[in-house]
Amino acid sequence: MLEKVSGFFKRFFKFFSVSKQEIIGSVGLIFVKDYISKSLVVELFSRIPDNRDPLKIWYSMSEQLVGIILRLLGGDIPFYHFQGEKNSAFLKRVYNICKEPHFTTFRYLFKTNPHIANYLNEILFQLGIDYLRTSICKYGLKKITLDIDQTDRESYGRQEGVRKGYSARGKNKKVLQGSVWIIRELNYILKVELLPGNTHCSNNFLERLKPVIEELKKLEVKILVCCDSGYANQAIFDYLDQNRIEFIFAKKQNKVVKQRGKNAKNKSHLQNGGIVIKERICKTKNDSKYREIFIQNKIIVDNYGQLYFKNFASNQFTNVLITNLICKVKHVYKKYREHAIIEKVIEELKNDFGFAKAHGNSFNFNSSLAQLVAIAYNVKVNFLRDKAEAETNQFHLNLKIIKLSTFQRTFIHLPGILVNHSGKMILKLSENTLPIFKSILLKMDYSFYPS
Repeated sequence: MLEKVSGFFKRFFKFFSVSKQEIIGSVGLIFVKDYISKSLVVELFSRIPDNRDPLKIWYSMSEQLVGIILRLLGGDIPFYHFQGEKNSAFLKRVYNICKEPHFTTFRYLFKTNPHIANYLNEILFQLGIDYLRTSICKYGLKKITLDIDQTDRESYGRQEGVRKGYSARGKNKKVLQGSVWIIRELNYILKVELLPGNTHCSNNFLERLKPVIEELKKLEVKILVCCDSGYANQAIFDYLDQNRIEFIFAKKQNKVVKQRGKNAKNKSHLQNGGIVIKERICKTKNDSKYREIFIQNKIIVDNYGQLYFKNFASNQFTNVLITNLICKVKHVYKKYREHAIIEKVIEELKNDFGFAKAHGNSFNFNSSLAQLVAIAYNVKVNFLRDKAEAETNQFHLNLKIIKLSTFQRTFIHLPGILVNHSGKMILKLSENTLPIFKSILLKMDYSFYPS
């Protein structure tokens, strides 16, 4: 089987006029490039105005931007200049041109077109709305969840927008802030924002939230907004409630909140997981009523089997939530715990896609790369879901999305390994990778390319 596959890939690269040079490991990106070319991404990229000198253009706007996405998916995170002939043979084949795209051409592209960041922001959001509209009809979604969180980005040297602000690495670190908005049900990034390092996540959050909510309301599905305590604000609660948008926000545990939790009377507990909860109605000036839920899942049991809050005297709660949901508390708590999916997305963006790195001095340049990182992540998610549905003839709404490193080994580097070793190398595939790659090989039409 592997020898047959190796022969197919050799004919495939002969068809693309590959010389006798050693085939590099990133050849599978050609399949991803074909997938991108069939999507709306290239068409939207081509609509961005180009202010470059026509005599200095090597590649069109869409080719440049798609090239960055391919380099992100291929693992070229630092975006440094090419060292030697690294990936040059592959990029020559992809673009079918005598010269490979150099990173200086990307810098020239962004320098002469500072408006790219704004266009990419709109393109990312438009792609998300279109994909969400299609998915609602395709999967019959009745409700969507918008998860929002913010993370810091590392900075090096003097860069525009870098300020001392909150960082997981400690206080008074010079960073850039990145805000990520995802649709939980689809594991899809709807919006990414790059902000100065001293910008708190709640700054102008309501003004940034309104246009997103207005677009989501046009989809005619129920909407749930889930955020952590940094976004909690009474004006935001009132706006969402007036627009009949469900929400779950965590609240900061200051002295007033802790005292309210201590004085709350309706204490109960959930058997599964041993969670103790208290709940009270929080009234506002405009006569709105929200539920304030105090949760503690670290409990003690006395000799009589009675449950108590651990460290209750010091009013330490696991979570304090405020919501307008009317369902049971265990469902509210479950919905909020699922908010952790955005932490996994941010972790992959920072560690695998290089979202945590600031690559240039210009704020627009770094903002543009942040948008392209989000688009590259969405391309990976869509590629995996479409592949799984094409192979099984079934919908996969809750498909487990593999990390970028596994995606690279499965769809990008494995074809190159098979070609280099003539199908005689023993490949150790993970339990999840083997059925995916095997189904792809069985579906291929080996007679399509000339021998």
